[in-house]
Amino acid sequence: MIMMGNRWFTLYSDTFLWLKEHKGIFYRVENNAQSVFEVSADIITICNQLLILENLYTVEIAEQYNNSGEIKRWIDRLVEIQAGYLSIDTGMENRPVSFRPVLKMNNDIEYYKYLTHIAAISS
Repeated sequence: MIMMGNRWFTLYSDTFLWLKEHKGIFYRVENNAQSVFEVSADIITICNQLLILENLYTVEIAEQYNNSGEIKRWIDRLVEIQAGYLSIDTGMENRPVSFRPVLKMNNDIEYYKYLTHIAAISS
């Protein structure tokens, strides 16, 4: 069990987070791990903070969550499937940074030919 004080929780850059109504899912591309979860008031607050672009997929887990077994279990599960990690906020180091992945399903073969062409010109 992970004990929390003031810590950063960061999702890995290949971890997708989707929310719909009262359910959420994390999916880690590297290991194909997933976690489906019920969305509570505390968990939705953390998820919404993670999804704010400026937060760079990192949120501070404050002392107020020490008494929340639900939050501890939720974060423990995400660390277990390697979707994210906790780090100590010492106040001396910069906060962790991770970029949200982008799922591209609308690209066709022409888009990838274009990218290959641009890469060849740049070389």
